[in-house]
Amino acid sequence: MIISKRGNFIYFANPKTGTTAIENALLPHATIFIGDDPVLKHLGVNQYKKLIEPFLENLGISTNLDRIGVIRHPIEWMISWYKYRKRGADIGTSVSTQNVSFDEFARSFLDKENRPDYARIGSPSGILNEKGAKFGVNYLYAYEALERMAADLSNRLDTKIRFEKRINVSDDYEIDLEPQTEALLIDHFKKDFKRYEAALR
Repeated sequence: MIISKRGNFIYFANPKTGTTAIENALLPHATIFIGDDPVLKHLGVNQYKKLIEPFLENLGISTNLDRIGVIRHPIEWMISWYKYRKRGADIGTSVSTQNVSFDEFARSFLDKENRPDYARIGSPSGILNEKGAKFGVNYLYAYEALERMAADLSNRLDTKIRFEKRINVSDDYEIDLEPQTEALLIDHFKKDFKRYEAALR
């Protein structure tokens, strides 16, 4: 999470959307940076409103900030999680996908009642939601078109913002996805696809 008083925005680091590259570019312009630890780095809108916003208000700092987030193509977002959980650090743990095909991973994710640990990944726009199904950001960008976000932030900060590509990228693996499973994912992610497609326009 990055708060920039100069740019009048708060950036929510939605997992698997290029957060490391975005943070590296924005750190020099940050009034407050909450990161390093993954839990702190990926604080969502609800946690911000409950924990950070009152803290800022008590310090007399305006919380009338534009909220910025990034969303990724939902299935590509899932693939990123799948690859990430194949890494060596997770092997032998309940979150490892080392011996799981992507199709199995996807079907396990869709099984809400019996979802294994390795398939507990939230949703593509999960941390960007507020309670009551309200969407919590007013500037949403697509991961696949981050140049638009960079251009807008360049205007806000009156300086050139550039995101370096391929930072903290997982290894490549074969991705198998049955058409029936893909159709189920598309149906499951209807709301996220709608937001993603709107962000691309």
